[in-house]
Amino acid sequence: MNIENLKEINLSNLKNEDKWILTKYEKTIHDVKKYMDKFEFNNAGNTIYDFTWNYFCDYYIEMAKYSIDDETTKSVLCFVLTGMISEYPKYTKKLIFEEEEKAVDDAVDFIKKFRNVKAENNMTKDLKVMFDTTDDNNLIVKMLKLDDSLVVKPTGAKAYKVFSNRVKATIFFDKVETETDKKLMEAQIEGLKASILRREKLLSNPNYVNKAPKNIVDMDRQKLEEEKKKLKELTK
Repeated sequence: MNIENLKEINLSNLKNEDKWILTKYEKTIHDVKKYMDKFEFNNAGNTIYDFTWNYFCDYYIEMAKYSIDDETTKSVLCFVLTGMISEYPKYTKKLIFEEEEKAVDDAVDFIKKFRNVKAENNMTKDLKVMFDTTDDNNLIVKMLKLDDSLVVKPTGAKAYKVFSNRVKATIFFDKVETETDKKLMEAQIEGLKASILRREKLLSNPNYVNKAPKNIVDMDRQKLEEEKKKLKELTK
């Protein structure tokens, strides 16, 4: 991405994804300053790491590829990159966009879930996708490379539901199941059954429930429900 020829930073005409990363950036500055003032250097470092890798590198750079010739996109990239290496970045409240942040957070959540479903079911490029919501899904379509895969009605192939809080879609794909696929499925089912039994035994033990940290116990309960749901999906 060549932003060397950018003459000046211009943060007008911001797209939702631009507002999203700027909001994450400003909130990072705010939190880092708070931690630094309290000498909580470990928390400050973790906050910077989380922003850099989980938001900027993992997602915004990918989003920016689709509009890299746009001056605003270049400006946002330059603003964040130079801001992260400046002497001491200043928090700017006017670059906080709560609604756009929520919208793009939701799109990112949907993209993660879509990719998981696609990977778990070894889906190829001939899948078809029908969005069940009428929101602007342009960013999702671009990042998942779905331009040639969109349909407006069911195709008759096996349907896989994917949804976040705001976006709902159905993937249509008929998978040719091989003997290897069957064995992998059986192994996954057996692994889930064993894990469910282990967690149920653990959570039925009063010593564990009463003495272990609450957040760990709550996590085990959540994982148990997720595993039961997954097992039900695989065995239906």
